[in-house]
Amino acid sequence: MNHAGAEGGEKKAGDPSELEWAIQTLVKNYENYASKALLSRKENGISQKHFRTMLSHELNHMLTETENKKAANKLIRDLDKDRDRKINFDEYWSLVSDIVQGMIPQQ
Repeated sequence: MNHAGAEGGEKKAGDPSELEWAIQTLVKNYENYASKALLSRKENGISQKHFRTMLSHELNHMLTETENKKAANKLIRDLDKDRDRKINFDEYWSLVSDIVQGMIPQQ
């Protein structure tokens, strides 16, 4: 059975939905930047350096001050709840949640 895809085209029943693709993309993005830290320092999470890179490369349209080092450092401090100087997946997901909340129209 075929279903209409998000773009209006046909998609096969076994293909991931638009929401599934979005979630996979978010997880892959985290893993991409976290793996850079793993290769260099055997850490779990995204190092502050790699997180700043992620902000400027991946979120420069949604977060307007990604090039501002002071603003980026404040964001990292606010997200890094366990103060280990790395952004773990829960902390990353908190950022995603905050961005999405800002996109939802207030009623």
